[in-house]
Amino acid sequence: MIKTIISSWIVLCIAIFVGAYGVLYYEQQAAHTSIVNYEDALWWSVNVSSAVGDCDICPQTTGGRVVSVVLMFIGYALFSINMAILVSWFKHEIDTINSKTQYKKK
Repeated sequence: MIKTIISSWIVLCIAIFVGAYGVLYYEQQAAHTSIVNYEDALWWSVNVSSAVGDCDICPQTTGGRVVSVVLMFIGYALFSINMAILVSWFKHEIDTINSKTQYKKK
């Protein structure tokens, strides 16, 4: 379980850095864009992948928007997987505690 969480966070981090590079590649070709350097692209990438999406910085080109959609799906999927794993782990721990408590009562 821990290996799955760690590996999904590693994949998410890689997706954030690659997504930032991808959107910067497309946005450098646009005339009026708010993503002008890698720091802006990285900030945008973290916002998009974590479902914050504050829209201070957004892509103007079609290629940048495609990168945005792909990064959204990757971020949503990996955050959902991590939350499901954590919830199932907590449920398992609670069930273990409850079964020990019920065994002592008998």
